[in-house]
Amino acid sequence: MSSDGRIYTFHLRDNARWSNGDRVTGEDFVFALRRLVDPATASQYAQLIDVVENAPQIVAGRAAPATLGVSAPDAATVIVRLAAPAPYLPGLLSFPSTCPVHRPTLAREGTRFSRPGVMVSNGAFVLADVWQCEGVNDKVQLARLGAELNRRTVESAMRAGAIVVDPATTWIDADVSVGTDTVIHPNSQVLGATTIGAGAVIGPDTTLRDMEVGDGASVVRTHAELSVVGAGCTVGPWAHLRPGTELGPDSVVRSFVETKNVVAAAGSVIPQLTYVGDTMIEAQAAGPGE
Repeated sequence: MSSDGRIYTFHLRDNARWSNGDRVTGEDFVFALRRLVDPATASQYAQLIDVVENAPQIVAGRAAPATLGVSAPDAATVIVRLAAPAPYLPGLLSFPSTCPVHRPTLAREGTRFSRPGVMVSNGAFVLADVWQCEGVNDKVQLARLGAELNRRTVESAMRAGAIVVDPATTWIDADVSVGTDTVIHPNSQVLGATTIGAGAVIGPDTTLRDMEVGDGASVVRTHAELSVVGAGCTVGPWAHLRPGTELGPDSVVRSFVETKNVVAAAGSVIPQLTYVGDTMIEAQAAGPGE
């Protein structure tokens, strides 16, 4: 640092390397800082380095990015000139927005340069999973990260033995448990803390939230939440199981049925075009000679 506190000189280590093996140079830092304040970048963090000479004028469009008070007299040196002393400059330069940029990758990939599998970075650590450094600043980024989480969750379910016919149209929440050889057909959502036994059939066009579905059950074109479908049951199509429904093993819920707070004994049959609520369906007594 100069005696007046306005000039900082940084020396790069000889072994500083990008993750692809390229050398990190002073010009990489100069390029990144100029890009940060360039109005064409429209960075919301450009004001971080307002203390650097000409930075406010460049952000406002009154000066060219090349006039920013940063330079690289050689590959291993970066000089930063300030408009006024700012002893907190090293702290400002620790923010991710001020980090160097790998110029060849940016030139080749454009706005994709920081995407997983594309980004070339530098530092003490290399991320095994680049998605872990993704930020969420708007709903578009949130949706993208949600889709990646779902892709991983669906893949995990398949590796554990589930059969997902169309992963692209299937959503499985992270806390869901799916048994071996259960088939999930397209356009199905399995949400919340739903558990599904082995050998079941779910979908197509089905939404299950916080459900318990037994082994071998079939739930087709149905919306169901906070209910229990016993082993071997057949539900749907076009059924709506509202909270509190408990279907005993081998029960049948036919088309266009709505249930709520129903406890149905094993083997019960609820016919089509029926609403059943706040009741108990007992096991049918055997007739004479049965």
